[in-house]
Amino acid sequence: MDKIQKNLLLVLPRIIELVKEDEDFALWFAETLELDLDEFASDDGFGTERQSDPRGDFREANWSLLGKVQK
Repeated sequence: MDKIQKNLLLVLPRIIELVKEDEDFALWFAETLELDLDEFASDDGFGTERQSDPRGDFREANWSLLGKVQK
């Protein structure tokens, strides 16, 4: 595991705690992450049909952190 991976594993739990504690931060983070995930997906980052998108299978419906995430 490289340094970036180790740093992410330290920072992500802290972000999760902030999301739980602060609704405004959660909204800001969701909007920011949604833009980044959309950009990554448009470059086939989650497969050509977004089949590996963590928000859900986009072949079935349009999922979003700001709306509904597929279970």
